[in-house]
Amino acid sequence: MRIRVALLFLASLLSAPAWAGCTARLYNLDTGAITSLKCSSRHRATGTIAGTLPSGEKLSGEYVTVVNAAVGWGSIYSGVYSASGTSVAVSGKNQGTVIMTGDKGTILNCEYISSGGHGTGACEDKHDTKYKLMF
Repeated sequence: MRIRVALLFLASLLSAPAWAGCTARLYNLDTGAITSLKCSSRHRATGTIAGTLPSGEKLSGEYVTVVNAAVGWGSIYSGVYSASGTSVAVSGKNQGTVIMTGDKGTILNCEYISSGGHGTGACEDKHDTKYKLMF
């Protein structure tokens, strides 16, 4: 029984998202502005994220990672990384979503994939500005 519990704990650590205690960078694809973000883990697959845009607007929000399954994931990610903007599926990677709101009205909706302690994602704000997310 102890071996089984130890193996389950090890498996959960290996599949944990890269977000826990991370520093991420958000790249505005219209202006080239870079925003540093700080992440903290609440639970193995969820946590908070915050940063300040170059305009001085403070963003804060949360992330959720789904290991090996995400229904409806991919429309933002593929819209930034390809011209078609259709939904995509990425096997063998953790898929997740981030939502951040700003103190001046900005809302960022993001999708990401992560594996091996790193990740990449895509975001859009309510004005259709596109961003790349790297952590």
